[in-house]
Amino acid sequence: MILSATISPAQYFSSGKGGALGAYTGVAADLGAIDWNPAGLTSVRDWELSTSNYFLFHAGEQNLTFHHAAAGKRFLPDHAAAVRVSPGIRLDLIVPSTFTVEDSNATIITRFDKQVTYSEQFAIGYAFRAAEGLSLGFSAHFLEEKVTDTEYSIDTNNVITSTPLTSRGNSWAVDWGVMWDPSAHWRVGVSAKTLFRITESTIPEELNSYRLNLPKTLRGGASWSGVPGFLFSADADLEKQVRAGSAWDVTPELNVAAGLFLNGDSRFRAEAFSAGASYTLANVEIGVSGLFFADQANRRGTADLALFTGSDIGGIEYNPFTGDRASLSMTLHLGRTREPVAKIEYVEMLTDIYPSSSRVYAFRPVGRARIKNESDSPIEAKVSFNIERYMDVPTESRPRLIGAGETAEVPFFAVLNSAVQGLRTMVVREGEVSVSAVRTGESEDRYSTRVLLRGKNDWNGDVGLLKFFITPDDPEILKFTRSVLNEGAADLDTTDARLRNFERARRLFDALAGRLLYVNDPRGSQDNVQYPSETLSLKGGDCDDMSVLYSSMLASIGIRTAFVDVIPPGSPDSAHIYVMFDSGIAPEDAALVSDNPKRYVIRAARAGRNDHATLWIPVETTLTRRGFERAWRDGAGQYYNDVEVGFGLMRGWVRVVDHDIEF
Repeated sequence: MILSATISPAQYFSSGKGGALGAYTGVAADLGAIDWNPAGLTSVRDWELSTSNYFLFHAGEQNLTFHHAAAGKRFLPDHAAAVRVSPGIRLDLIVPSTFTVEDSNATIITRFDKQVTYSEQFAIGYAFRAAEGLSLGFSAHFLEEKVTDTEYSIDTNNVITSTPLTSRGNSWAVDWGVMWDPSAHWRVGVSAKTLFRITESTIPEELNSYRLNLPKTLRGGASWSGVPGFLFSADADLEKQVRAGSAWDVTPELNVAAGLFLNGDSRFRAEAFSAGASYTLANVEIGVSGLFFADQANRRGTADLALFTGSDIGGIEYNPFTGDRASLSMTLHLGRTREPVAKIEYVEMLTDIYPSSSRVYAFRPVGRARIKNESDSPIEAKVSFNIERYMDVPTESRPRLIGAGETAEVPFFAVLNSAVQGLRTMVVREGEVSVSAVRTGESEDRYSTRVLLRGKNDWNGDVGLLKFFITPDDPEILKFTRSVLNEGAADLDTTDARLRNFERARRLFDALAGRLLYVNDPRGSQDNVQYPSETLSLKGGDCDDMSVLYSSMLASIGIRTAFVDVIPPGSPDSAHIYVMFDSGIAPEDAALVSDNPKRYVIRAARAGRNDHATLWIPVETTLTRRGFERAWRDGAGQYYNDVEVGFGLMRGWVRVVDHDIEF
């Protein structure tokens, strides 16, 4: 008895490259990964659309038949999904009738054939990159098995009555896949085919012999691309099917491939071979491929019925009845149409963002990104950084030369807008880091990182950044200093000009004596710092607040100041800050303020400036209630003990930070 078969394309012809290569499990890098290895969907670059048609050489009607249409999308940096409708993935089997009716003259013959159809209606797939070089994915295939038979009867008038009967069964076959890149030239893939099956409906029990029983199997593959322009690949599965193939880039646009299909079910033999080519122009790729069997038995549209049972069908697209065929496919890449050459491996934030010192982040790195050159030639890469709402435009680093396959750490910066000054408490925001290759100008890779934006009064303890709390142009500060100096204008006018800055500084400090109260800060050197107008309003503060206020007052009348930051060795909890100001008095006139050289500091002219050495007066700003004389005496005593006796400057535990030095 003969079985007639019309069979869909072989060995997953939804991928032109896969069909030509024959061994695609460890290579799958397009929408054909839904069949071969769903983990390969992570190779979809952005949007990808594909379609294919096929031609059967030995079919009764040799027409070009529509096979499938598919769409895939990569979303977020490491996820991809795809969907496919596939009217051409089907297997139609005609089982010859076992019942025939003919008239007495054998001129009218009625046969009742049975038709069995297996098809895949559609499929979906999802994959994600779990780690660098490692992707996981799954695909689900909606399958239908349909048996069409005829129920017949003969009435009393010898009239044959027939009633078509159709039985259907639907199920989901789920595949899982893993793709791993152990090195730049090797890729390994493993796919569990029909790992489990979810049945929605089944055909009647009496038709069990026609049920589609796809076997569970495990298939592994590996590919090697160590020779430029060449790819070698091999697959094997538990069903004793072995595939091997090679692809060659004839030109950057043209690729040719060939594969060999081996079967080891009874004896190891060559079963078929494949060949094909693909041509890429801009974002369109067109592929042609063919599959040809060595043994044509049962592959020309008819077969011995004794060979068929449902369990013999290991796959709808590749089975003992699959015949020679050709396929034409087209893939359209949209959005980002090429593989990135610069990849962000990780991002590290180097600091929280403090509104008080927001200007410094324009030239002091806030973070760094590790960039890898994925190409086989050197590139120049630039890193940009943005915080939505708090930056008007992204910042961009200078181009960095990175050798082929090498990595480099590139710092990035932040030019913040005024919105950060409105932050009263700490907030967490997403910062976006992107990298682009200079030669393309396109964004190659993106990375989201958490950014901590501190409140406007927060300070990280770096005395070099405390200067940003000094506000000499604050209206409240200007009002206060002008009021105090106007009250003593008559006396100041008669003061020796050489002592004028010293006297003005004295009067301003003494004016605070009855207004402010020093409050000890239990948090040490890292704390919340008040702006000068806030300290005046609250009528008190700690040593940082007092130092900032007094420095702002002096700066508002043109007197230079500096912070003295003391962190005693072995006792960081005793850290302390006080102020020095420039009296403008020359060293030869030191006797005008004191005969004791321990009461002042002679600071030489700094490089690049036209000024001369002058006397600087240390002041302990926490002693506002005690007046200027006491604050001066204690400040000078501290400086002498810490610097002159303890060698604090030389040993690094005392630091003097001038406020007029820009970063």
